[in-house]
Amino acid sequence: MPHPLKAPILVIVLGALFASSAPAQDKAIVGLIPKAQKPITLDGNLDEWDGAFVTPVHVGHPDFANRGGQFLFPWDEENLYIGLRCLDQHPAHFGADNQIWNGDAVEFYLDTRRSQELGAAQFGPGTLHMFWTPFTKTDVKPRLGVRDLPAFKDFKLQGAEVAGAKTAWGYTAEFKLPWANFRNFAAKVGEVVGIECELCSSDGGQRVDRTFVYSSPAAVSTPSAFGRVQLVEKLDPQALKPFGRSLLPLSLTKSANYAWLYGTVCLSPSIEASVAKIEGKIVDREGRVTKTTLGSRKSLDGTGFTLWTGSWELFDLPPGIYTLELAALDKEGRVVTSRKETLLHGDLPQPQARVSQPTHRDVKYGPHQRNVLDFWQADSKQPTPLLVSIHGGGFLGGNKSVAPQLLKECLESGISVAAITYRFSNQAIAPAPFQDGARAIQFLRFKAKEWHIDPKRIAATGGSAGAGISLWLGFHDDMADPKNEDPVLRESTRLTCMAVFDGQTSYDPRFIRKLFPGQDVYKIGPLRQLFDADLDRLDDLSAEKYKLFEEVSAVNHLSKDDPPVLLSYSSPMDAEITNMGIGIHHPLFGKALKEKMDELGIPCELYAGNRRIGGGTPMKVIDFLKLHFGMKK
Repeated sequence: MPHPLKAPILVIVLGALFASSAPAQDKAIVGLIPKAQKPITLDGNLDEWDGAFVTPVHVGHPDFANRGGQFLFPWDEENLYIGLRCLDQHPAHFGADNQIWNGDAVEFYLDTRRSQELGAAQFGPGTLHMFWTPFTKTDVKPRLGVRDLPAFKDFKLQGAEVAGAKTAWGYTAEFKLPWANFRNFAAKVGEVVGIECELCSSDGGQRVDRTFVYSSPAAVSTPSAFGRVQLVEKLDPQALKPFGRSLLPLSLTKSANYAWLYGTVCLSPSIEASVAKIEGKIVDREGRVTKTTLGSRKSLDGTGFTLWTGSWELFDLPPGIYTLELAALDKEGRVVTSRKETLLHGDLPQPQARVSQPTHRDVKYGPHQRNVLDFWQADSKQPTPLLVSIHGGGFLGGNKSVAPQLLKECLESGISVAAITYRFSNQAIAPAPFQDGARAIQFLRFKAKEWHIDPKRIAATGGSAGAGISLWLGFHDDMADPKNEDPVLRESTRLTCMAVFDGQTSYDPRFIRKLFPGQDVYKIGPLRQLFDADLDRLDDLSAEKYKLFEEVSAVNHLSKDDPPVLLSYSSPMDAEITNMGIGIHHPLFGKALKEKMDELGIPCELYAGNRRIGGGTPMKVIDFLKLHFGMKK
C-alpha cells in the first residue's frame, strides 16, 4: 500500500481556518451532516452509510498505511452517527477503561447549545467530550466513556453504542449517540452544531499519534475550537463547493535540497464519483498562473481510499508569496469543490532587489503559439556562450523561466541566457515537445550573429521534463537539414553540455518499470498523456508506440562523442518511493545514465541529495558551465 510523502514540511501556510477566540456567531460552516438514507444497524460494517459526509484524515502522514482514516457523518431524528474507516496493520487497545483515549480510539466532541451559547469557551450543559474504541486489547470488544470534567459530573450518558469490525487493511467502526442526551436540542434540517472527532493511533501499544477532523488540540480545552456543521436532508452536489478543506484534505511538502513542491489529497468518497480530475495551479500575487499540474489518481484497492498526488517545480520562480489553487473538476470541467493555500516560497524578496529584464521578450521561434522564448544578452565584446533554460511541468504545464540566481551568475560571468516554452502534450503528444526544443536551439544559432552568440558554445538546463528535453537534445544525432528551405532548420541542434535537475533519462515506461520493480511509477498520468497510451496495457501496445518510447528517451541516443552532463537530484539515492512524484524524479534515473557515460568515458557529475556520487567536492552549475565553455574562473 503506498504511503504519502516523506519530505520535510513545506513552507509557511499563512492564516488559519479556525481561531478559538473568534465569536461563536462569526464562525463559518465547515461541514455538513446529511440525514441517513436508510436505517442504520450498528454492526461495525458501514454498509448502510451511503450518502454520508465523509472527511479523510491523516493525509500526508509518512505511515499512511497505519494512519489514514475517514470519518463518516449521518443523522436521523433520534441519533447522531459517526463512522470510521481506518488503515491500521495492528489495531489494538491495551489502555485501561479510564484511559480510552490511550490506544486505537476516537475522542469525540459535541456542542448542541443554541444561539449565542453555541461555541462558548467553557464546557457545560449541552456539550460533550467523550471517548470510544472498538477494541479491548486486540479483540473487537467496544468500550466508551465520558471525560472526567466538573462540567460532566452529573451527566448521564444514555443509549450510546459502539460497534467495530477488523478488515484486511485495518478496521471499521460505528458510533451512535442519541440526541435525547441533550435536553435543549431537537434534531432537524438546518440546525447547526459544533463537532470534532480526534483519531488516536497506538501501533499496538500506547497512543503515539492523533489527528483532528476540523480543528486541533485546542478542542480539548474549549468548544470554541470545534468545527461548525449543519444538519441537512441530503448532500446536494452544488452545496458541497464551499467544503474543499473537508472533502479535499491536502498535505504539502517540499524536497529538502531542491524546490519541488509535492501535494497529496485523499479524495472524499462524498465527491469521488463526480470528480474526473484534480487540477492544481500555483498563482503569483498578480494572479498569473505560473505552474499547473493534473497529477495522478490511485485507488487503494478494497479500502475505500483514493489518493491524488501532484507536484510543482518551484526552483525557477522568484522568492515570494504564492497561492496554490486546487480544484476538483467533473468530466465537463465544472468545479465540484476547491480550496486554496497561501505559500511562502524561499525568502521574501528584498524591496531593492531587481530582476534582470530580457533583452528580447516573447520572440517567436516556431509556428505554434507556445514556440516563444526570452533572451538575455550578456555584456561582452566577444560573442558569448549561451545557456538555454527549458521549463518542467510534466509536459502539461509551466512557462519559460530561469532560476533567478543562475540567471544572475550567468550574466555576471559573460554567459547569455534564453528561456523557452514548447507545446504541451495535451496539444501535441511526443515527440512534439522535444522537436520544439530542437527548433529553439536551431533558431538561437540562426540568431547568433545578430544576438552576439557563440554558436559553438550552447548548453541547456532544466528540471524534470525540461531536463529530459535537454538530455535528449544533447545526446541526439545532429538534426540539422542543410538543404531545407527554412534557414532555421539548416542549423545544428548539438550542445556543449547539459546541467539538469531531477531529470528523467528515459521516458520509456518499460525502462521505468524495470528501474522500479513492483512500483507503478511508469503509469504516472503525464506519461500516459505524453504518449496517448494506456499504460495499464503496457505489454500489449503497438510497435509504433514502443518505437516512440525509445525515440524520446535520451539514454537511447547516447554515444561516445556526446557532451558532458551535470545531473542533480533532490532525493538521496536510497530515497523510498512513497508516491509517483518521488519515483519519476528519483536519482536512479541519473545512476543508470552515469553508468553508461562512465563506460564511454564521458564526464558525468551526479548528485543525489547533498551527496556527490563517487565522492569529491561538489561543483556549482556556473562552474560546470564555465569549465565546458572553456572560460576562465
